[in-house]
Amino acid sequence: MQRNKRKYTWVMPVCMVMYGVFLGAAVAWFMDDWGLYEADTGTMILCIIHFVIAIVGTYIVQTMIHEVGHMICGLLSGYHVCSFRIFSFAWVKKEKICFQRMSVAGTSGQCLMVPPELIDGKMPFVLYNLGGVIANLLTAVLLGIYYWYFVYDFDEAVIICSMVITGMFLVLQNGIPFPMQMIDNDACNTVSLLRNPEAVRSFWVQLKVNEWSIKGVRLKDMLAEWFAVPCDETATDSMTTTVGVLACNRLMDEKRFEEAEQWMQHILTSDCEMTGLQRGLVLCNCIYLEAIAANRQERLHALLTAQQKRFMRKASTNLSVMRTEYALACRENKQKADAIQTRFEAYAKKCLYLADVQSERELIEIAEQKAIGKEPEL
Repeated sequence: MQRNKRKYTWVMPVCMVMYGVFLGAAVAWFMDDWGLYEADTGTMILCIIHFVIAIVGTYIVQTMIHEVGHMICGLLSGYHVCSFRIFSFAWVKKEKICFQRMSVAGTSGQCLMVPPELIDGKMPFVLYNLGGVIANLLTAVLLGIYYWYFVYDFDEAVIICSMVITGMFLVLQNGIPFPMQMIDNDACNTVSLLRNPEAVRSFWVQLKVNEWSIKGVRLKDMLAEWFAVPCDETATDSMTTTVGVLACNRLMDEKRFEEAEQWMQHILTSDCEMTGLQRGLVLCNCIYLEAIAANRQERLHALLTAQQKRFMRKASTNLSVMRTEYALACRENKQKADAIQTRFEAYAKKCLYLADVQSERELIEIAEQKAIGKEPEL
């Protein structure tokens, strides 16, 4: 079950080390440029604190610029806005624009859009996927020029310099193609789409599923043709594997548990590339199915590896994770299960995807019925 491990995960640490060197050099140059090395210790400490606060604040601003870049470039490519999220603040286009609070593990923000129709299996995707990187790069370059020629005030210099530094950080983080721990970055997704025509269809399906989920349509009620699973030979990237994962989720929604488990075992033991988020959620489904059926402790122990436990802690607000935790607890600890269900309902109120909430509630009810020895109606 450990075959489809992520490749090239070493690139991220190397890039972060390179950025750390760049950041240290930029701060050293800034302090020399403003004569801070000649200042007394108290003044220098205050300036460093000032700089750290500015870095945090401008990171938030550059994250907003990044997502706006995706949105503008998506609109230019014929997409339509579906949802826009910065950290846990989300705006969703339903009958009207609604504000909600939610978060997604592994992301600081997200601009999800409705794609144009496929024409001969093709659609524009480069500008939309790289729009955030383009926006951060333009901002950093233009502000760098402005800083060099027009900035003479120290406070303004700190803010402008921080904008350049955080902008370049997001350019490196999203503009160099490499898989991150939970998801692939923008450049990695773009490379996958350029290399693999099947990935383009998978990307389109993923965005259409998101659109219809926000409208309240459950996976089991969506077009079956969307979930036609690509063969293993074409599933060379996580973008293509997405359709396979969605097919598993659809089988879970249809309560076709045996088929779902067979397909999930195939994905987990094949050479299909998966993100950490995809793998973690597929394993949650496997754990849930084992917990409500045979409930073999040795099998659960094998599934609940240290890596999977870390994932479930990081994604603790995900409804599928909470549903899995409930299934594990309801046989042995009713009080703990009730606490998990209360937390589930609190987060369900914030969830963008009402259809998913309904599906997960049904799975919780099945776990509850199984725990007391009743056979649920499927």
